[in-house]
This record gives sequence, structure tokens and C-alpha cells, in this order.
Amino acid sequence: MADSVSTRRAPSELFKGAYYSIINGDVFSIAKVLKLEPEMVHVRIYKQHFQQRPRSIDPAALTLGTIHDTDGFGMGHLPLRLATFMESDPIFLTHVELKPEELEGYNLWIESPGGVSGNNVCHSPAAQIKRKTREIARSIGFYLQRLKLFRN
Repeated sequence: MADSVSTRRAPSELFKGAYYSIINGDVFSIAKVLKLEPEMVHVRIYKQHFQQRPRSIDPAALTLGTIHDTDGFGMGHLPLRLATFMESDPIFLTHVELKPEELEGYNLWIESPGGVSGNNVCHSPAAQIKRKTREIARSIGFYLQRLKLFRN
């Protein structure tokens, strides 16, 4: 979905705690940045949709909803590749400090073997440690096998 020439803006810089309007198919949604990491952004996507890009929002009016809502729901934590998020043309709306409960999904992701939407290339730190441990174990196994061959 394209903005009209009069509403088009330069790409927004991303800030933790900032709300952005984003393109979501043929409507606009609201995303809040939870965490920024190299090549990754962790966002919260609210259930509200807009036919036109909003110029301002009331953060207190935004909700996540539940999967049982007939009019849709948001996501409390969505890890994305930075490039994927930037393709949604985020435009800054406002900023509100993060509350600890907004980071619950992020904290669970950190402890899990979760991936990142938009090519599942990056993984949580726990998954990276698991993968590295498996690589080291394979290497040790390989060298132990070679050592046995030399001893025989």
C-alpha cells in the first residue's frame, strides 16, 4: 500500500519504546519497538488496523486482543529481521517508556530456541549456544575418532 505524495515521509529511525505505523497488507497497523539488536528488531503489533496511515495515536487505546477475538488480534512479541521490518515502511508516531510486562515475550524468546521471522536465520541466544555446543561436540567426537585411529 502506498502513501499519497502529500503524506510520504523519509524512513523513520527506530527507537526502543517508540510506536510506528506500518504497512500491513492493504491496511496500516501499529508496532511498538521492544528491543533493537544488530540486524534484528523485536516489536509488539497491536490488533487495531487503519484504512489510512494514522498521523497520531493514543497508546492507551491500543490492545493486543486474544486469538478468540472475532475482529483479529495482535502479537505481544515478534522478532523480525531489521530489513523485513523496514519493508513495512515504519513511520514514527510517538514514544512511551517500556513497561516490564511488555518485555515478557522477549524474555521468554531469549531463553528459548526461537527464530526470527523473515528468514529464520537469526536465533535467540539460547538457540545459538545450543547450536554451538552441538558443533563443538561433533568436533570433539571427530577428533576422538581420529585419536582412536592413530592409537590402533
